[in-house]
Amino acid sequence: MTFSRICAGTVLAFILVFSTMGFGSADTLLSGADGSWSGSGWFRNGIDTPKEAARCRYKNTVSASGDKLTISGKCSAGGRTFKTTGTINFSGSGGRFTGDWSNPRGPGTISLVGQQSGSKITFTFRAREETTSEYLAHRSIWTISKSKLRLVGSVKNPDTGKYSELSVMEFSR
Repeated sequence: MTFSRICAGTVLAFILVFSTMGFGSADTLLSGADGSWSGSGWFRNGIDTPKEAARCRYKNTVSASGDKLTISGKCSAGGRTFKTTGTINFSGSGGRFTGDWSNPRGPGTISLVGQQSGSKITFTFRAREETTSEYLAHRSIWTISKSKLRLVGSVKNPDTGKYSELSVMEFSR
């Protein structure tokens, strides 16, 4: 199967949510995410496409209640620049998150679900592959340390059932 144009913005849109603060409870992570962030790494538009260097800057705003994070950012890669927006909501129990984002380069608004386990949050979602119009499973694993966030985005190949990396990005304040 050929995977082309799995939008880089799909993976990059919700790249930066959590801060350099401690990573105890999920609501602590969310409330500490306020501020400006920048990062770099790579992405690819599909499994069989070359890696492209990418850079992003994000401004995160936490709601007064501390349970919703609004993300607004700008990324550049492969000579292109694009804006991304999204929201992440803490469900209030069990380290669960929900969210959505809209990306002008992507397939519209995507819903996502996340689960925290220690210093990692795994988000899952489905997105349409541009060439075949098939909806494919994606996941994004965020590893949070005291000073950085590392994001690894991947897509599940329906032919093999295995995930293939589409992006690796690292962010700091």
